[in-house]
Amino acid sequence: MVHEEGYGIQTHVYGEFTFILPNDKPLSNNRHGRFRGNVFQLEVSNANDGLRITPETSVPKFDDHPIDYDSAVLTLVQAESTTGS
Repeated sequence: MVHEEGYGIQTHVYGEFTFILPNDKPLSNNRHGRFRGNVFQLEVSNANDGLRITPETSVPKFDDHPIDYDSAVLTLVQAESTTGS
C-alpha cells in the first residue's frame, strides 16, 4: 500500500510511527488508543470486537493449505521479468 496507493510512514524518536494517508493527513489512533503491553486489555478489547486471535490467525491459507512462499516469490519474480518493471 505504501508504494502503489500512496500511504506513508514517518518514524519518530523512541521508535514511534505515524502512518500517513494518501491525502497527506496522519492516520488517527484506533478507538482503543495505542497498545502499551497490557495483553489482558488487548484480549478483552479483541473479544469485545468479536475477534478471536490465535497463533494461526496470521497464517495465510489457500484451499485450506498454507502458502508456498517459494512458489509465490518465484511467480512474482517471473511476472516482474515479463513486464519489465
